[in-house]
Amino acid sequence: MLKTGEIAFGKYRILQLLGKGGMGRVYLAENVNVGNKWAIKEIEHRPGSPSGLLVEPEILKRLNHPNLPRIVDVIKSDTRIYIIEDYFEGQNLQKLLEIRKAVNEETAVKWARQLAGILVYLHNLKPAPIIYSDLKPGNIIIDKNEDLKLVDFGISRESRGGSSQGGFGSKGYAAPEQYRGIYDERTDIYGFGATFYHVLTGRRYDPANPVKLREVNKYFSEGIDYIIHKCLEQAPERRYQSASALYHDLRFIDRFSREYKIGKLRRVLAALGIAAMMLLGIASIGKGVEERELTSTKLYQQRIDAGISLAERGEYTQAEDSFLEALKYKNEPEVYHNLARLYLRENRASKAIEFLEEKIRTGVIKDDAATSYLLGSAYFALNDYARAALYFDRCIQDSQGLPGEDYEAAVRDLGVSYCRMGDFSKAREVLNTLEASKGSTTHVTSYVLGEVEMAQKNYSRALAYFERAQKGDSTNIEYKLGTARLYEAMSTQAASQAEKVEYLKRAVATVKAAQEIDPYHIQAISDYGKYCFELGQLYQSSGEETSVPLFQQALLAFNKLVDIGIVDGNTYLNIAMIHDKLGNYAAAEQAFQEALRLDEGDSHTNFVYGLFKLKHKQYETAYKYLQKTVDLNKDSYEVSVARARIAELREKGWI
Repeated sequence: MLKTGEIAFGKYRILQLLGKGGMGRVYLAENVNVGNKWAIKEIEHRPGSPSGLLVEPEILKRLNHPNLPRIVDVIKSDTRIYIIEDYFEGQNLQKLLEIRKAVNEETAVKWARQLAGILVYLHNLKPAPIIYSDLKPGNIIIDKNEDLKLVDFGISRESRGGSSQGGFGSKGYAAPEQYRGIYDERTDIYGFGATFYHVLTGRRYDPANPVKLREVNKYFSEGIDYIIHKCLEQAPERRYQSASALYHDLRFIDRFSREYKIGKLRRVLAALGIAAMMLLGIASIGKGVEERELTSTKLYQQRIDAGISLAERGEYTQAEDSFLEALKYKNEPEVYHNLARLYLRENRASKAIEFLEEKIRTGVIKDDAATSYLLGSAYFALNDYARAALYFDRCIQDSQGLPGEDYEAAVRDLGVSYCRMGDFSKAREVLNTLEASKGSTTHVTSYVLGEVEMAQKNYSRALAYFERAQKGDSTNIEYKLGTARLYEAMSTQAASQAEKVEYLKRAVATVKAAQEIDPYHIQAISDYGKYCFELGQLYQSSGEETSVPLFQQALLAFNKLVDIGIVDGNTYLNIAMIHDKLGNYAAAEQAFQEALRLDEGDSHTNFVYGLFKLKHKQYETAYKYLQKTVDLNKDSYEVSVARARIAELREKGWI
């Protein structure tokens, strides 16, 4: 135990005890050499206690987030572990609640967004996410600017799948599974919910006697009530499955209001022809007498239909809830398949694979043609064409009960998978199978032949096949996206600037047509932003003012992705690059920071940000991120450029 007045570790004078708990104590200390203040966390470490409780010290010391303390050292002795970290001047949230009892919703939502942002950062760290494991008001500081800071990483751990030894956490805030030694991202999400339930109501959440926020105070918004209680679900699979999804709902919390839902669901009503009160019940706005009189089968089908319609309108969280509601009435494979389709629509292919494989393993669904098709689609989205081909082939061989459109898509994407692996003879064999078994599907044949020709850089022949495919099925979005990719490839090979511009203009127009078919198709939105940006760059290189509207269109596209809920580093990197082109440097900086927060280990993001800082003559920061590009060593071209820029910085004496 450290004592007030002593010099610890040769340089820290202990000024006072800040607090203590079941796992140890926290002291305020002063560096005797430079006079700055630090917090020192002292953790009891008994011989024979379970190992692996702490994240590796070197990982802790690399944490870099504005709402987290810098951890400068971790010192171990036989019986104790000491973590030296930033000292934040402010008030402990637990003590603040003891004085104020509760916090108004506006302030609570601001802090909730900040804490959710921290969890997104921790849960996406490479090589392994960090599970904080002990979220509670006592581990949160509110600083002098009224911003939230998360401290005390005493029982945090790396998540490498499975369970961990020991049931640690704080009573009243720990998730039920924590007491069984099970930890993952959803454990932190429960702790988040319990913390903000306390912040908003002034009392701890009691799972034995659950009381919703709006039962405590009817003036709480529908959004905060929904979000907190989704976090507090006892079953982990019913909570938010990621901090990113939680962060998204907090960002767009107004969408949960009654007025917003009614406006959205009226359009669903028009599509489904369901009575208003019934669908309001689907969206948890109210459960009327009409709904109670319906049979379980009708209720089940309504929720399935509503989930599909909501997904088509980009209301992904509500769509997922609607599918999960359907399980209350019938436990059918259709529900799980629709959930997997939803994850694929959200560009969450890895999630779809994990979800389907877990349901197969537990016997909830069969490894049949429908499941194989979805798994093949997921691996195809991840560019894992060998595994995609395996599942598509299995699906085609046993296609009984598979809808015709899924069969055609499986054949198409099996052929394309072989194309992208360079096995063109197998791609043509697939087409022979299609023609022999299903008859008239010439548009699928044309599309796959177009992919074969494009892979072999026979662009004119590829275009003829793609145009034939689109004539055969004018509403097929994949055909339009494939055609746009071809135009982009033709632009890169064009001899003149005018030809390059013309082909990219065709790519933009083709993807715009795809968006008119499905305004919420994520790949179509992303490709539209990409081609607008590339075309804008071509115009800019010629000094034409028409580049600005194109950059603005690209920015609208990528911001739309964020609005839909695609919160990933690549989207924010694109937003940053466009703001840079438009001269919005403060906005570019903010987007770069968000991209790095979401994926600090992405080599390309570090490289682009390093060049951005170099352009703005912030040489030390430029050096830091260019050097990280070299250290990550993911792209030989970017590494060579980064090394050249670092050498230039040194030669000119800028670092």
